Amino acid sequence: MFSIGEKVMYGGTGVCVVEEITSVKFSASQPGKPYYLLRPMYQTGTIQTPADSGKVPIRPVMNRSEAEAVIDAMPTVPAEICTEKNLSALRNYYQKQITSFDSMDLIRLAKSIRAKKIEAKSVRSASAARMKNTSAARRSFSSASLPSRWRSRWTTFRRSSNSGSARWLPRWSNYIL
Repeated sequence: MFSIGEKVMYGGTGVCVVEEITSVKFSASQPGKPYYLLRPMYQTGTIQTPADSGKVPIRPVMNRSEAEAVIDAMPTVPAEICTEKNLSALRNYYQKQITSFDSMDLIRLAKSIRAKKIEAKSVRSASAARMKNTSAARRSFSSASLPSRWRSRWTTFRRSSNSGSARWLPRWSNYIL
């Protein structure tokens, strides 16, 4: 149990101060259950929660040496990229990581998100390189591959195509027809 005035991490709320420890009775025959009255440090209001509830994690705030140990361990934490294609399973995976409120799980999650971004960027750059090579192949298309009756028209078309696509389309369609 925590003592009055102690700082705790309460779920996703963040740092809270234990203002009071009370006993709440729900019936006259049962003994009172201990409850914490918490005041969030960075939000307004108060929170009343059972002292023995496992639904929302509550833990003591890290001290400086514990925080430095977590920071020192960051480079050794592996990035676990979730390759799940099903959006529901992917959401459940990330939700489980976030709601664990464990420092190492959150570091692992941040590293996996960064690794996914880097992977996506490399895929995009590889795709862009393929597109560039394809467009280079299109540019190297020569009039020699056209039938002889179209060659002179093709060179005329290529010279006039710099003026914009709206102007050359009717001329090109006239050559075909």
